[in-house]
Amino acid sequence: MLLTHFFKKESTFRLSLRFSSLFHIKEIARAGSPSLVRKVASVLRDLIINRFNLAIALTIAAVAAKAMQNDLNLLMFCIATGVSRALLTMCTVYYSAEDLQGLKQLFSYAMKFGIMASGIAGAVLIIASSWIARFYYTDPEAISMSIFSIICMGVSLAFDTASVSFQNYLQGIQHGKFVNVLALVERFVIPVALALLLGHLFGSHGILASGAVGKILLVLIIFLIVCRKCRGIPKRWEDYMFLPEGFGGGESNNMYDRIDTIDEVAPLSEKAYLFCKDHGLEERTAKLISLFTEEMAGNVILHGRKRRFGVFGVDYRLAIINDKISITFRDMCEAFDPVKWRELHSNEEMPDSVGIRMVLGLAKDVRYFNAFRSNNLILYLDKKTVKDS
Repeated sequence: MLLTHFFKKESTFRLSLRFSSLFHIKEIARAGSPSLVRKVASVLRDLIINRFNLAIALTIAAVAAKAMQNDLNLLMFCIATGVSRALLTMCTVYYSAEDLQGLKQLFSYAMKFGIMASGIAGAVLIIASSWIARFYYTDPEAISMSIFSIICMGVSLAFDTASVSFQNYLQGIQHGKFVNVLALVERFVIPVALALLLGHLFGSHGILASGAVGKILLVLIIFLIVCRKCRGIPKRWEDYMFLPEGFGGGESNNMYDRIDTIDEVAPLSEKAYLFCKDHGLEERTAKLISLFTEEMAGNVILHGRKRRFGVFGVDYRLAIINDKISITFRDMCEAFDPVKWRELHSNEEMPDSVGIRMVLGLAKDVRYFNAFRSNNLILYLDKKTVKDS
């Protein structure tokens, strides 16, 4: 039913066999394989664990508590889903730009925010466990087992968010095989093995606790893998990032800066010009990038609409690695897509935006996204293409 919508000619996003190829199918299958593995593993897990729970449950209360746990898990999993999906989208863009510093900031912020938000939600669940259980059931035994299952979920919520976010990050930096293994272990191997083991030892209480124990165990396994990779105890966020050697180029290949006032715009433009010249770009190209930098940064400082409790300013990155040039602007203003705005005003005469128009025209790819309350604009240029133009 949904698929038929994307075959309509008036649809913004439309499926067409004319643009499809075996290469695209292969790429889609490779990129989407972690989701497929998770879905299949989850179905098999639930089939096995539910049958096992029914086989050993001494009362209907145990089955009811497990059903309620599944309901709440679907609701609370939205935190992990939201953080991990945003992380996946953003880290894919930063990874393609080889922005090491931006990727570090993104990864650490997403993990900290996700763990903190899930920890708070988990604490609320534990505190409200008695009320939630009584909202579902009136039978004393069902209430007792439900309280136990809610507490288990509350304890494991932060661990769940950490592992899911980590897997989505790995998927974003193209570690698909590693993610598939982790997904299979997380969704099938660990929960089924623990349900069988703890179920035999502790009955239905063991099965209700197996999910929480499994999530904690998976985080421990990831930690041990990172320890082996680092040959010691990981001490920095980048120890968990699994980036290839030499990612992002050396310090000399990157220019990072931050401006907070209009007086800092002109010096930033001059630094961008000198950086381009030092890396062998022609005079015209260096001046265009310098002008673009000045106009974009100035527009944000002068016209950016500050959030009520946001930090104002522009984080800037200019990178020249081999034949690739990338320019990044990040600000904490209200959402604003400069690419879309430029398209809407493409027919208007704007003499004060010459640099923006020319660099956007030369760019091989332009990407904008708004996530974690920040506007992110990244342009990709090719040395050879810029020179020929």
